[in-house]
Amino acid sequence: MASMKTALFVFLHWVLQCAVCRDVSVPPGTLYRVAGFPLSLPCAVSGFEGPRTQDFEWLLYRDDAGGKQMGVVSTRDKGFPYAPFQPRVKNGEVRVERDSGDKVRLVIQRLRAEDQGKYECYTPSTDIAYQGNYSASVPVKVIPDTLQVSYTRSLTGQPVPEGAELTLICSGGIQSEQLTQLSITFGKRNNGEGLWADGGGEVSNIREIISIDKLLGVVPGRMYKKRYDDGEITLEKRNKEGGLGEYVMKMRAVQPDDTGSYFCESMQWIRDPDRSWQKIAQRRLDIGNLTVQQLAESLSISSSPRGEVTLQVGAPLILTCEVLGLPAEVNSGLLVQWMKRGSVSSDGAMSGGVEVEVARMSPDGVVSWGDDLSRASGGSMEKVAGGRYTLKLFSGQPLDSGVYRCVVSVYAGRANPDPSTPVTLTQRSEGVTVNLKSKGESAACIFSDTRASSEHF
Repeated sequence: MASMKTALFVFLHWVLQCAVCRDVSVPPGTLYRVAGFPLSLPCAVSGFEGPRTQDFEWLLYRDDAGGKQMGVVSTRDKGFPYAPFQPRVKNGEVRVERDSGDKVRLVIQRLRAEDQGKYECYTPSTDIAYQGNYSASVPVKVIPDTLQVSYTRSLTGQPVPEGAELTLICSGGIQSEQLTQLSITFGKRNNGEGLWADGGGEVSNIREIISIDKLLGVVPGRMYKKRYDDGEITLEKRNKEGGLGEYVMKMRAVQPDDTGSYFCESMQWIRDPDRSWQKIAQRRLDIGNLTVQQLAESLSISSSPRGEVTLQVGAPLILTCEVLGLPAEVNSGLLVQWMKRGSVSSDGAMSGGVEVEVARMSPDGVVSWGDDLSRASGGSMEKVAGGRYTLKLFSGQPLDSGVYRCVVSVYAGRANPDPSTPVTLTQRSEGVTVNLKSKGESAACIFSDTRASSEHF
């Protein structure tokens, strides 16, 4: 019994002592990384005595050298690297980056096949008594670079009208014996001087538009989420021969802010033994420049007749609205409204007032009338040709006098917009002043029958 108590006492004493023993840790292995791409190996030390900032030394036991030890890099000894690593350490390709006093990471910027082996992180002692572990090791396998990415059609930089559809196609794939995953991202750079802030407050000239991530989920960029939710941006994967995937991104209607330099980026991912996902290869391919020509630069709205028109009460009133400058290759929805301001008072004078809607035609061709619903049987609104709309009042009355304007709202690239779809641009024509006079009143120009009125308009 006494011997058992003694043994228990010794064990507890050792546990209490080692509660503050030095412990060096690295990720569990084996780790697989790709030749030509970075390796980042974290190493941390805890339970140590001495200064808060500890030194670290990295050694490599190369597979092709029978496990022979080689010095890689040290935080305290510039002469520590062996000959194969000296020039790489000197030019910064191999280095130690410090996260804190007790945490660092070995960085090899471009892995080589001969870098394969077991890496050991060693911490020189600063303790009063030598206890605990002072190093830890992790095997690293260097696998070939088989990451592929290509595009089908480049962007030429020629102006594309606002509202046009944009389709970009990239292909990507991996030929690896290891279980790795591929992600594809479409993005753009701002060609100007402006920068964008991301969710973390950092600024960049790059925006991620949409991705298929390593778990095959579609993920829109932060600035494009609403357009994705509205179905305006889509990304589809199609399987091709040879294990390649074809990724098709579509923008239903480009906006001025879509101007920029586009790229497609493929990334190879692997799940390490600690269950964390690591990006082990990345390749970006420029697709070209897109320039979006704003609709406001080409759109114009005109109404006829121009200026001032005087008609006899009871004569028909015919007004025409013409929409010019719509890109022929863009199928856009139009909301066309006729608005009127002013009327004739009891003394025959024209008065101002609030502008009211007389009639409208929605993008789907449905006509509705304003406050005066009686006009539904006494007039018509029609689309007579592409971009030409007429308003007809069969028998003009004094209250029909006023200043008429045609107001056109364009839904660029959306022939049948939803009620929640925002208008791309709204423009108004010049005003047409209409005077309706009773018989016997003097008038600058009176048209007494439909034929005369039609000839004038």
